[in-house]
Amino acid sequence: MALSSPSCVGPGPYGHSPEAWLELLAAGEPLPIPEGRSPDYARLSELGPGALLFLSMHAGDRGLPELQLDLLAAAAERETGPFRKRAAELLAGKLDPAAMPEAVLDFARSDAAGLVPSARRTALESGALLATGRHGAALETISRFRASFPGQAGDVALAADAAVARIVLRDPLWLPEFRLVFSAVGDSVSWAAMTRALSALETALAEDDLDAGERPASPAARLTPRPAAEELSLARARELAGRREYGSAVQEFRRLAALRAGVPDLPRALAPRLDEASFVALAAALPRPAFSDLARSFLYGSPDEARAGMDGLARTAMEGTAGRETAYLRLYWAGRFDRADERWADAAARFGAAASLADDPEDLDASLWYRIDSAGKTSLRSAVRLLADALSRTDDPAWYADLLEPFSRQALLDRDGLSLAILEAAVSRTAGADAPRLAYLCARAAREGIIRQADLDALGSVVGDAGPRSVAAYIDSRLAAARDQVRDPWYRLLAILRLDPAGVAAAYSPSAAPAVPPGSGPAPADAEERVAYALCLLRVCLASRLQQELGESIRLVPPAALREAAEAMQARGDLPGSIRAIAPLFRREGYAPTARDRELFWPRPWPGLFAASAAETGLPLSLLYGLARSESLFQADAVSSAGAVGLVQLMPATAAEMAGRLKLESYELTEPEDNLRLGAGYLKRMLDALDGRVLPALFSYNAGLSRYRAWEKPAAGLPADL
Repeated sequence: MALSSPSCVGPGPYGHSPEAWLELLAAGEPLPIPEGRSPDYARLSELGPGALLFLSMHAGDRGLPELQLDLLAAAAERETGPFRKRAAELLAGKLDPAAMPEAVLDFARSDAAGLVPSARRTALESGALLATGRHGAALETISRFRASFPGQAGDVALAADAAVARIVLRDPLWLPEFRLVFSAVGDSVSWAAMTRALSALETALAEDDLDAGERPASPAARLTPRPAAEELSLARARELAGRREYGSAVQEFRRLAALRAGVPDLPRALAPRLDEASFVALAAALPRPAFSDLARSFLYGSPDEARAGMDGLARTAMEGTAGRETAYLRLYWAGRFDRADERWADAAARFGAAASLADDPEDLDASLWYRIDSAGKTSLRSAVRLLADALSRTDDPAWYADLLEPFSRQALLDRDGLSLAILEAAVSRTAGADAPRLAYLCARAAREGIIRQADLDALGSVVGDAGPRSVAAYIDSRLAAARDQVRDPWYRLLAILRLDPAGVAAAYSPSAAPAVPPGSGPAPADAEERVAYALCLLRVCLASRLQQELGESIRLVPPAALREAAEAMQARGDLPGSIRAIAPLFRREGYAPTARDRELFWPRPWPGLFAASAAETGLPLSLLYGLARSESLFQADAVSSAGAVGLVQLMPATAAEMAGRLKLESYELTEPEDNLRLGAGYLKRMLDALDGRVLPALFSYNAGLSRYRAWEKPAAGLPADL
């Protein structure tokens, strides 16, 4: 986007030169595009390739959704290359066929729509046609897609649109489409599809009943075949479960059981509760997706009613009288009921039995996760061993990430060194996000005597590789593991501090960085195009979107480009943008940022104000700069979702209390001088209350002193970093 190049003719779009546009974008000022009329796309395009796309992003950042959508639509039509493709992708994700059907149709039938997946384009077009009453045209659109992509004929969202169209048209083929929707495994897309299809069916049935009551209706004007009462009841039950209306879903499942038992149709609220035999009979007759909805509905809507039945189903699974998938499903859901009742041992046993029958990787991970979680309620050591085993078996270690923090915290509080070492060894093999933290914690725990020689001797029998045989070697190896990575800079710096305190200042020197960038992989075929796109993002002050827009390809952006963008933003006073622009270098494996990179990453604005606050409070200057950078990225007008305001993010009540203590008669929290003085005073209070301990004072600054003390009490005797 050529905003930095001189304008060819005249002052530029809306009276602003390209340079002026760049300045107002950098400052976050309102876009000078008049409200209430269509933007002048031709003039805006003069700003360079990608201008319309990038201005749409700025409009979104400024809370202008209508302008954002208008600019995206224009970008999808007028831009070229990667800018047009990205505009089309973003536009397809934002268009709502029900709210703006004609605009959606225009897009779906445009050349730009060919840049998005065919299923998405077809869904937009069919949804818009249905919203405007063109049901036959919607069916034709879906049929063309299915003929072109037979492998996607079972797309549940399109099946729902086809069912709706056929129901409205009274097409006899409505029932196969309806059944396809309600055979789907429950997820957000499937349940939304169920709601659409069921709503259309209920409306059609009500209209047919009204016609029949008022005048004879011709057979062709009525829906055929009529849905069986049991099938309609099951559809209603599944749709209610998908909307998490579990009480109503339970009532509908009761009604379904009564229908299957030959009881005349009953209102949902009058259907009797199910005894064990009735529940088992109903559950045994349901396909897997419906069985899961049944179990979930009773688990959350009427657990006492279903508990005996679930136990009975689990017994049949253990007896081997059901197929593997059926047995898995029964044991898994019986375990969920046990877990809800806090019958931890029973739950762990049933989840373990389910895992032994799981043929699908996701089924295996689900049952193992619940088994580990249940085991952890009674024995941390057992749960940790199970977790290590699961991590060695899974194809997706992220399944278990939420267990690592509570288990490692509990192991520390229990001074259970072996459990902590087992966790670290298992996670280090997966190279998961928690690996740096656990490596550092284990090194420190070993130095504090929590992980002992006996634990290391026992470690090999659990994880199959003893690793370092002495505590000293273990400490060094784990600190080295935390140091020689860039995923988590906090634990990297802590490891450097422990290994070589004098080397902290040179933490990002070449000798401190990994020599080989592991896992970087070959450059993609379109690497040059991605880099060009990234350079445009940087040039137009959208550095904060680099990670979102590029993903792993961010590693392709040349350091010089990131540095140039950061320099320009810092010169304009955009410190948050500057920090975000240079930040990818500090996450890049094998790269050693320069001294200037470090200055851009850790800037020191308002030197006089910070020096004055440091002198007044006696706090280190670096601590105050670190506080402001962490809290707001030096944004003086920042306001958090919790209501904290300004440079060092003070809650108004805290600021008022500190103003009284400092005898400030007036102050403004968005003024850097006032905000910093109040915040520094508050941090000094925390330090004084905690005997000068910096980390606890920072924890208390954020969470409150009483909450920190509540955390500290069970951890008595542990150093602050543990």
